[in-house]
Amino acid sequence: DWSAVFNARKRNANVVIESNLQGLAVDLPAPVVKTAAESMPLRIERRQLAANQDRLSLSLGEIVSMNLVRRTEGGQSVIARGTVRFGGAAAEPDRNGVWVSGSIKVLDANRWYALFEQGGDDTRFEWGGVDLKLGALDFFQRRYSELGVSATVQGGQWRVALSGKELEGNVTWLPQGRGKVVARMKTLTIPAASPAVVQALADGVQVLQRDLELPALDITAEQFTNTDKQLGRLELNAASEGREWRIEKLRIVNPESTFTLDGVW
Repeated sequence: DWSAVFNARKRNANVVIESNLQGLAVDLPAPVVKTAAESMPLRIERRQLAANQDRLSLSLGEIVSMNLVRRTEGGQSVIARGTVRFGGAAAEPDRNGVWVSGSIKVLDANRWYALFEQGGDDTRFEWGGVDLKLGALDFFQRRYSELGVSATVQGGQWRVALSGKELEGNVTWLPQGRGKVVARMKTLTIPAASPAVVQALADGVQVLQRDLELPALDITAEQFTNTDKQLGRLELNAASEGREWRIEKLRIVNPESTFTLDGVW
């Protein structure tokens, strides 16, 4: 069932659309998934605030809700303020930036990235920060579990604190050029493949790595583990050469041995 309410005044229109999505299957990346038999309330509202500014609100069951303030600059849409809440009701946006919070059972970052990459929407988000608890995160074909992510944006740089079973430490994203990841980790574990990758391999489907421009890397981890094998202390410096890394320094140290490597990967 769908319902819509339009309230037009002069050239401005306020709109509210509601549905229980009964009979409609949703197969977006997790956590936005439902069967056709399930009922899940959807509400979308657009309200004009000023000549070049409006407020967008969306809620989808208990999965996610958001309140966003959008303005138009030179023909481009800019989300300057907003709140996004997973697992509850989003608060009113009362500070600059878009802030994301809440808890998610499973987040498929692999598929969400692919979906947004196909989008083509030039809307610019002015991010504020993130405070999320993730039961499971599928990222670059690996599954990370019980992960806390706390992040803020300062001067265009993302500063992220990670706390979980496989990841414990601080990461900074520097956006200049192709970008650079600087990580100082207490624990860095490369976990097993995500369930989707495992299923694809079981079905005989080839799993392709995405053709991405790679950022430079500056990573130190006191405890580096590959799946279940503890390897020791990791030091890694790599320069970006398009879709390859030039390893300037790779050093793994443990009580039994020291391993070093350089070259193009």
